[in-house]
Amino acid sequence: MDHSRIIPYVCTLLPEEILRNPPSQRDGISSQVERDHRFWGCELIQEAGTLLKLPQVVMVTAQTILHRFYYRKSLRDFDAFRVSFACLFLAAKVEEVPTRISEILTVFYAIYKRRRWKETNIENQLLDLDGDTYCQWRDWMILLERQLLIDLGFSIYNVMEHAHKYVLYYIKILDGTKELAQKAWGYANDSLRVDLMTRFSAAAIGCGSLFLAGRVLQIKLPDNPPWWLLFEVSQEEMVTIAREILQLYTRNAIEWLDPLTEINPFQHETVPRQLESADAHPIDTRRSEQPRKRVRRSRWSPPHPSPPKKRSAFEMERHQSSRTRHRSRRHSRERRKA
Repeated sequence: MDHSRIIPYVCTLLPEEILRNPPSQRDGISSQVERDHRFWGCELIQEAGTLLKLPQVVMVTAQTILHRFYYRKSLRDFDAFRVSFACLFLAAKVEEVPTRISEILTVFYAIYKRRRWKETNIENQLLDLDGDTYCQWRDWMILLERQLLIDLGFSIYNVMEHAHKYVLYYIKILDGTKELAQKAWGYANDSLRVDLMTRFSAAAIGCGSLFLAGRVLQIKLPDNPPWWLLFEVSQEEMVTIAREILQLYTRNAIEWLDPLTEINPFQHETVPRQLESADAHPIDTRRSEQPRKRVRRSRWSPPHPSPPKKRSAFEMERHQSSRTRHRSRRHSRERRKA
């Protein structure tokens, strides 16, 4: 048996031709705009996962899935907001932390209201689980989850190799301090905002995070021999990763980005009253003075009440005879009891 043909691990790095020409750029989107939408989508995942109190590994996996998905599909076809909540839903399943669809959509709806409409009232951020918006968003999530699985070739477990475990391992080997570990862990989290995991191994990203943490905290790490050679990582890779992580802190915060798809899925959303223009046409509110009574119907009930059905002479006679029979039977039972 030729053991040289055995691959010791699954390679999760993307080839150079795919990295140079992603689908979004082929559709006319600049590299900077694509990076902004990727960065923003990862921010949404991290914020929603924190609000849901999910383990950090779920958010890490979700952001990895998002970056890999956009090397298969374009932002012209799939916007970052909807893809982000589908990635979080799928990552929760992959990491065996199943979360309800309603919980994820409720949190993302609150984020949507706060980021897009600057809504600060918590009551206005609640998602009606019986409303049309929830049904529409739920359908989006189910369809996008299937699309994620198809485009990733159902090989989700191959992208679960993260830099965080290497950070903890390196800290233990190098006898690092708790402060150094926390700093390097934070840099490993922030590195997910860009697509480093598609270009560098998880071990290299862990080394880059540790290298940057040591420089910032002014903690000297072994250099004779260089400590990164112990983990089979080159100095060039490590420095490149550290620089890209540092560049993240020069970016401005992004509250909301409109989708780049041909049809904006959020364009029909109702504008909050406080955001309506004062010069708008007056609205007739006479019908809204009386509170609307909501009638809950079953899915099988007709949309409108049916008019009473007229009975034929035969049906009337049959109904009358039936009543007569029941009355006579009741009288006979009463006589027997007496």
